[in-house]
Amino acid sequence: MNIKEVKFNQEAKKPLIKGINIVCDAVATTMGYRGRTVLIESPGGLPIVTKDGVSVAEAIFLEDASESLGAEIVKQACRKTVNEAGDSTTCTAVLTKAILKVAEDALNSGVSAIDVKKGIDEAVRDTIEYIKSEAVSVDDDYIYDVAKISSNNDEDLGKIIADAFIKAGKNGVVSYEQSETSKTYLEFVDGMPIARGWEFEGFINKPENRSIRINRRGCRALSFKRHAQCDV
Repeated sequence: MNIKEVKFNQEAKKPLIKGINIVCDAVATTMGYRGRTVLIESPGGLPIVTKDGVSVAEAIFLEDASESLGAEIVKQACRKTVNEAGDSTTCTAVLTKAILKVAEDALNSGVSAIDVKKGIDEAVRDTIEYIKSEAVSVDDDYIYDVAKISSNNDEDLGKIIADAFIKAGKNGVVSYEQSETSKTYLEFVDGMPIARGWEFEGFINKPENRSIRINRRGCRALSFKRHAQCDV
C-alpha cells in the first residue's frame, strides 16, 4: 500500500506552484527563433540537444512528490497541445505560468476561486474569437516562415522543412532521421514504404528466385522479396 502525504492550503499550493514554474521556466527558454537549446541526458547517458518544448517538459522529473504533481500538470497541457495542434507547446507553458501568476494574485486579494475560473473561461472564449477573426489561410510562403522560425532562423534548413511539407501535402507524412552523412537533405517517397517488407523464408518454394508458386484459385508466382500480391 502506497503511503500518501496529505497537505492543505498554502502547504499544498506552494510546492505545486513551484513544480509548475520549474517546468515552465525550462520550456520557456526555447521560445521563438531566438530561443536557446536545452541539453538533456538520455537514458544511455548520451546528451540530447533539443529546442522542442514538449521534449524538454517530458525530461523533467522532480524528487518532491508535490512539486512533481505540478510538473505533471504542465506536461499534460503540453501533450494535449502537441496532439491537437502539433506545435506551440512552449507557448502553452508560457501561458500556463502567466495565467497561474494572475490567478494566484487574484486569490490572494480575496477573489473567490469560482470567479477566477469564470474569468479564465471568458478570457479563453474572447481569445479564440479574436484568433479566428484574424486567421488567414496558410500558403507555401507561410509554411516557409514557420519552418525558418522553428529552425532558429536557419534559412537553408527552413527551406528543406518547408519543401517537405509542401511536397507531402495535407494528407502526407513527414518524418526525420539522423543523416548518414554530414549533409541535411530531403528524400521524397511516393507511397508507403515498408522498412522490412513481407519476406518470410518458410513460404518460399522456389529458392532459385526467392518466389512462391501457388496453383490454386488463379494465383500467380509471387516475389516475397518486398511484397506479395495474389489475384483471388
